[in-house]
Amino acid sequence: MFRRGIDLKRVVVIPDEEDAIIKTVTELSEFVGPSGYVFTTGGIGPTHDDITYESIAKAFGVGVALHEPTMAALKKFGEEKFPDVAFDDSVKRMAILPEGCKILHGSSWTPIAVVQNVYILPGIPSMVKDMLTCNEEHFVGVPIHRMIVRSHTYTVIQSPCQC
Repeated sequence: MFRRGIDLKRVVVIPDEEDAIIKTVTELSEFVGPSGYVFTTGGIGPTHDDITYESIAKAFGVGVALHEPTMAALKKFGEEKFPDVAFDDSVKRMAILPEGCKILHGSSWTPIAVVQNVYILPGIPSMVKDMLTCNEEHFVGVPIHRMIVRSHTYTVIQSPCQC
């Protein structure tokens, strides 16, 4: 992100608690402003403590709903990768996203869900890297130009030849 002109301003680690997520996301969203970016990682899996989608939806006063394209991609992934595993409601939770969110796709079934200036990503570092790389053109910051200038000064002394 640095090479795209996006500076890291703050890193915050918070628990899987609704109030903490709502408070932190709201504060950071206001801190960076409408042209900034807040990235969240983790808390979007199938377990009971994965409450990031719901909490961010509440932070911005929107509901959550099943996102059909994500559900279809999740089903396809599950059938190919884990054909003998039952597809239950806990897995379906991973396709219930904040209503009205913008979707950015990477190379996996998991999308980046975007609510205002908050980008919701999974907690697996390799997936985060892939998703941000696949969507690199979306992220615009202040261009950073690096130039290396070298300067050498030479003094030439000429004296008459005494042969």
